[in-house]
Amino acid sequence: MRRLVALAALVAFVSLAAPVARGAEYPGGAEGCTHTGGDAKPCVYKAKRSGGYVGDGEWTVTVTRGTGPAATKYTFSSKTHESRCLNAILKGDQVVISAKSGRIAAGNPFPAAADSGPSLSSGKPGQGHKDCKKK
Repeated sequence: MRRLVALAALVAFVSLAAPVARGAEYPGGAEGCTHTGGDAKPCVYKAKRSGGYVGDGEWTVTVTRGTGPAATKYTFSSKTHESRCLNAILKGDQVVISAKSGRIAAGNPFPAAADSGPSLSSGKPGQGHKDCKKK
């Protein structure tokens, strides 16, 4: 049930915040960004909380975890992954999203100042990307 509520919140986040094409924090601590097909620049933000993504059409989400030579990059796309993953993003990740067609949103839509409140995270630090199902 918790995952269903989280998915519904993320879908609502896409619908309501779709015009925003840059990283943003929203009232109450929700954060993330959205991108619609045709926007020239991808949306970029640094995650202060764990989160996920949801999209339709043709899209790409790139998550960079860590910095420097030790950084690990994860790429999720409409061609390789399912259209949603609630655990792709962890606190501290650099997130870049873009949609060639359709729309994509990434972040955490729950109004909480920290991950201690409702969260999209699986609670497995550093392992969230493994929950994202491939096609």
